[in-house]
Amino acid sequence: MLHAQPPDSTARTLVSGADRAPVGQLGSSVVAFMRKAGFETGYGTQEAGYVDRIVVPGSAFAALDRTPELLIDALSDFRDVLGSAGRFPPAAMPPLLHRACTVRAYAADVREAGHAGVLRNLAAEDLPARALSDLVTALRAMGAERYAVIAGALRPWLNGPGLNGPGLNGHGLNGRGKAPDLARLDHAFTLLDRRAPLLLALARWVAARPEVSVVDDAACTDTVQRLCEGNRDRLRRAMELRLAGVTEVLSDDMRLGIGLACGRLSRPELVLSLGRESARPAAGRGGTLCRVQGLFGARMAALAPGWGMALSRVVEDVQGRVTPFARPTIDVSEPEIRAAAALIRRLKVAAALCCLTDRVGRDGSLVPTVLIDGPVARADRLNLVMLEGDAVFVLEAGPEGARLSRMGEEERAVTVARARLDAFAQCYAAWSRP
Repeated sequence: MLHAQPPDSTARTLVSGADRAPVGQLGSSVVAFMRKAGFETGYGTQEAGYVDRIVVPGSAFAALDRTPELLIDALSDFRDVLGSAGRFPPAAMPPLLHRACTVRAYAADVREAGHAGVLRNLAAEDLPARALSDLVTALRAMGAERYAVIAGALRPWLNGPGLNGPGLNGHGLNGRGKAPDLARLDHAFTLLDRRAPLLLALARWVAARPEVSVVDDAACTDTVQRLCEGNRDRLRRAMELRLAGVTEVLSDDMRLGIGLACGRLSRPELVLSLGRESARPAAGRGGTLCRVQGLFGARMAALAPGWGMALSRVVEDVQGRVTPFARPTIDVSEPEIRAAAALIRRLKVAAALCCLTDRVGRDGSLVPTVLIDGPVARADRLNLVMLEGDAVFVLEAGPEGARLSRMGEEERAVTVARARLDAFAQCYAAWSRP
């Protein structure tokens, strides 16, 4: 751990392995303000892929009592940059960041949709009870015990059918259809927030923490950038994130079903974009509908649990409204979708894509056309045809490895053998999303 240097030091340093780089000097006015306030002014540092300091701009700190939201927003921005540019996972960031952002989100949810909104967002979490426990812990850590009691009163709702009940309808205090218990919590929160504003208490608590480092606004961006660049695990985590993202896309039933159906057309289709999915009856079967814009026209995909995928050609009027489905309809059964997903995992197709190119699947919009000869359940190889910009890429995957080529430039194809592909997948699959 690197300790803060004295405020009057003429240079600050960041540690990145054995390298040290000057990142500027604090403005004298900010230093004087910080000395008077009694806070340290060291720059944020990181060591061995772990951030132990939080960098905030001096202007946000100076406006603490007038506009506490500035400091809280600065924390949120700092966390986002650490994750996106520095590729630090949450576990490598100071716990204060997670706690502050958790309380910030709670305050925003209550003000927007009351505690009914808080419950709806908790229900979307993988572990709702743990998310609520984290919130209560964060409130207690900052000394907001009365707020913690209010938030803790939501626990009974997590243990029953209330998460999907009518009591979550309505917005604002005593909103129409809202459960009386939730309305009382909203009222208690509003009264308490008027007397002791939650965000002001949060900002003051954050400002008093020793891991918070205040820098001159002009040096803040450069300081955070050096933190991100100093993460020796940054490139590795970037690849782990990309592999996780491509794996998730290739495991999605809707996209995989569309890809299989497009590959079965008499003229295989290339998907340009997908519309927003909507849950409603589809051709009498029920399920999820999704508009598919292909290179050769528009289609409608219908995915029904227990049945599978149907892909139908549609005709649209000049206003983009869909007329009844047109024949023929291409069907893909649910067992076929499951078998294709298993084959993709077995052949490590996601790892092959990430290993062979950085052009395909970068933004999560990947919807490949899947070509499989014969029954899917007995297949041991497949081809993916993907449109990226104005280029068409073909990935051929089999037991021996994978080959990627750009259509029209097949002589420049790149390959990866099975042993290397297995090692690549094992190396970069260790990271999992928190």
